[in-house]
Amino acid sequence: GTSQAYQRPSKRKVSNCRSSSSLDSLQNNSSVHKKKSKKGFVKDIKSNNIGHGNNTPNKTIFQKIREFLAYRQSHSLFIWHPNSRIRIFCKDLTSQGWFDFIILTFISANCITLAMERPTIPPWSRERYLLGICNHVFTFVFAVEMVMKAIARGLVFGKNCYFSD
Repeated sequence: GTSQAYQRPSKRKVSNCRSSSSLDSLQNNSSVHKKKSKKGFVKDIKSNNIGHGNNTPNKTIFQKIREFLAYRQSHSLFIWHPNSRIRIFCKDLTSQGWFDFIILTFISANCITLAMERPTIPPWSRERYLLGICNHVFTFVFAVEMVMKAIARGLVFGKNCYFSD
């Protein structure tokens, strides 16, 4: 038997929370509406997007997009900042003279295969098959070139963007 003086500690956890909404719970458990996040930074829970505070005015989606685009103006494709490793790699590669030479060689070969096209080539012939393979290779090479130059210089916006020349 067990005596009355010795009692085992209960395995049940006692909750200090009262039944209230989650915002009230956060406000009650934090000091002066401050909450410590996982990284140790103190946040004001009333002014974040999750809280119901009215410290910041509601912005339309167009205003948010305009602010995002203004903030990311120097970024390539609004993703890669000017000092990004991939952007620097693409800039270095596409600025080489041999890169342009290879692309011009592919353009010349593409012109030759386009001149070889004619409607009288039977669909089952080896020539049609070879021209189809060449078409896929040229499309892939030109797509990779465009993506690399778009990452390096930007696509539409910017001083030396891909579509500016």
